[in-house]
Amino acid sequence: RYPRWLAAMFTGDFGFSYASRVPVNNLISLRLPQTLWIIGISYLISILIAIPIGIYTAVRPKSILSAAATGFAFIGFSMPTFFTGLLLIIVFSVTLQWFPMIYDTTLQVNNWDTFVKQFKQSIMPVAVLALFQSGTLMRFVRASMLDNLSSDYARTARAKGLSEWTVILRHVLRNSLIPVVTLIALGLPTIFTGAIITEQIFRIQGVGELLITSLDRKDVPVTMAITFIASVLIVASNLVADVLYGVLDPRIKLR
Repeated sequence: RYPRWLAAMFTGDFGFSYASRVPVNNLISLRLPQTLWIIGISYLISILIAIPIGIYTAVRPKSILSAAATGFAFIGFSMPTFFTGLLLIIVFSVTLQWFPMIYDTTLQVNNWDTFVKQFKQSIMPVAVLALFQSGTLMRFVRASMLDNLSSDYARTARAKGLSEWTVILRHVLRNSLIPVVTLIALGLPTIFTGAIITEQIFRIQGVGELLITSLDRKDVPVTMAITFIASVLIVASNLVADVLYGVLDPRIKLR
């Protein structure tokens, strides 16, 4: 049975769920759009926020904006997502009643009104995840930039007459992104597997919530399918990161 199960697993046939008696592929495909929408947007926002702010805080470490951004980063990665999620629910859902407390997974975006509802209910979970991820990424970008700003090749580029921002963006940033690429690549599997805690808090019926439910019900096929796909994505993300190392730094040879 094990060879048959393994062969089916590698062909994308994950079997049937013990609890719901439907194909595991159908369960995952139903949950995946919600996870991709919430986790994907939050991850993209965190990257777009973290890299520019990390560069600025490294170049202007003593400015007021740098101090504020550093404090924001410490708050972002220090507070767990279950705390920030509950805090946003208390403030914006219970007190101010601006956003819905529970995410409506059944909402279909057919017109402008439903799009506005989808946007409103996505703000809090996206904000929770983007705050945590951007804080972590910004610290790495800032630390890596500070290490490379005073390096020999940066001083040589300045001695050639290049402007400061040309040195920063063309030379320093390229080398500084090498450790950041690793962090970003290792975080990519979460776009598929979902943010388990955040999905539980906002009742988002995504892949992460499906994993927790399957573990609680001892639904082995669903649990193994999600775990297997996450493992494959982790290996693939590491491979992508290794390839990007050679693109960012020509001294790194891919053999």
